[in-house]
Amino acid sequence: MKDLYETLGVSPEAHSRAIRKAYQRLAFQCHPDRLPADAKAESRCQFQEVEEAWRILGDPEARRKYDSQRAEKSKRRAFVAEVVRLSSMKYEDEERCYTWSCRCGDLYVLERDETENDKSEIVSCSGCSLNIEVLLKDE
Repeated sequence: MKDLYETLGVSPEAHSRAIRKAYQRLAFQCHPDRLPADAKAESRCQFQEVEEAWRILGDPEARRKYDSQRAEKSKRRAFVAEVVRLSSMKYEDEERCYTWSCRCGDLYVLERDETENDKSEIVSCSGCSLNIEVLLKDE
C-alpha cells in the first residue's frame, strides 16, 4: 500500500491545515464526476486513495496510530541484516527455541511459541544491535 502522506503529496511533518488543503485540492482534481467518461475508472481509484488518506490523516487519533505503525515498520525494515527461513534455523530441543548465528558471534533466539500466527518475525541478536527477519512459513 502506498504511503498516505505520499498519496496526498505532503510531508509527515505537515500541519493538519496543510493536509486538509492537499486533500481538498486532490479531491477536486480527481473526483470522477468532474472528468470525462473514459477517465472515470482510473479517477475513481485515485479518488478512493485520496479519501482513505484523508480519513486517517484528517483524524488526529487515527493519524497518531498510523504514524506509530509507519515508524515501527520503517524501523524494523531499516535494521534487518538478513532474511532467514525458519526451516534453516537450528532447533534447540532443551530450550525449545530456534537459533541462528550472528556475524558478531552471538545468537538470534526465537522462542517456539512466538511462531504461531505471523508470516514473519523480527528477531534481535542477543549480543549486538542487528536484527533478522525470520520467515515462519515456507512458501
